[in-house]
Amino acid sequence: MTMPAPQSKQNAETHLQRTLNTALNELGTDSALAAIFHQEQGPLVSHATRGFTPRDVQAILRTLSTQAAAVQTVPQDQDAGRTIRLRLITPGAKSLLGMPLRHRQRTYGFLVIARKENATFAKKEKGLMEQAGDDITKALEREGLFDMNVVLSRPYVSREPAPAAPAVSEMFAAPTAQFTPELEEKIIKVLEEASQYTTYDRAWACYYDPLAGSMEVLGVAGDQKSEKDSKKDMRAGHRLTLDSSASGWAVRHRKPRVDHDLASTQGRFLDHKHLYKERFVSSLVVPFFVRGQVGGTLTLGSKEAGRFQATDARTLEPIILKLADLLQAPP
Repeated sequence: MTMPAPQSKQNAETHLQRTLNTALNELGTDSALAAIFHQEQGPLVSHATRGFTPRDVQAILRTLSTQAAAVQTVPQDQDAGRTIRLRLITPGAKSLLGMPLRHRQRTYGFLVIARKENATFAKKEKGLMEQAGDDITKALEREGLFDMNVVLSRPYVSREPAPAAPAVSEMFAAPTAQFTPELEEKIIKVLEEASQYTTYDRAWACYYDPLAGSMEVLGVAGDQKSEKDSKKDMRAGHRLTLDSSASGWAVRHRKPRVDHDLASTQGRFLDHKHLYKERFVSSLVVPFFVRGQVGGTLTLGSKEAGRFQATDARTLEPIILKLADLLQAPP
């Protein structure tokens, strides 16, 4: 099995190094460096150096990498030429002059020359650098290195586009309501049947919305205030949070909850607060399951102390099954 592509690329890189070394020789300076971007948005790679230590080369490449973006986007002053003074001092050089190598308006590398003393570079030296840069670009173009994935090739891993920010309406969209008047009527009938299994003064059923993280009251039965007095009371469509309701506690713990002293829990649970205001004393909350997941809860309240026991949850199984069936039924 032959692999001509890697061999071709190795030959191309050899041409690249030969071209850069020739350019540095013609500059005639003691310290010089030529570096190339092999990939777009990739690191600078040094291919030819004169008079620089490896540590100097690394420092120069870091400095050029930070200035590359500015050089690519900011047009150069024609009077000052294409060279730039590097704000860098190395152990072997106090003055460094760089020039971006450009091809078709894109920076593909840098030439750098240096002096040991802190002095400005003459106009002739800048002109020689610009001429050397033009010669390098022409030579690389003549060798076809810009088309052989050697210089400025596309990155192997492209940047993924940033995900679009969700619209404000999507971020704060109201939870989808499960409650309907038709469903409420069916729920109330099932709640009224619960009195045949356990005596209570008030009952309601909640639907658990996992996306909203809340409980939605679907129907209320039993002893209730008049419609005028119950505007702020528990009613169908009302929502309870998981952390501040006994119904939410039953969902989070996936087990029934019995309370015999609502005075001690009404400050913690909002649904107990509604019951306590009307002199209810005890309550029972039983979670029910739909398709293997918690689907909602059944809550019973009583004005009689010690009215409910944990065993009532099993007694209410026929009611629990009917509530689960109602939530699984197609709309």
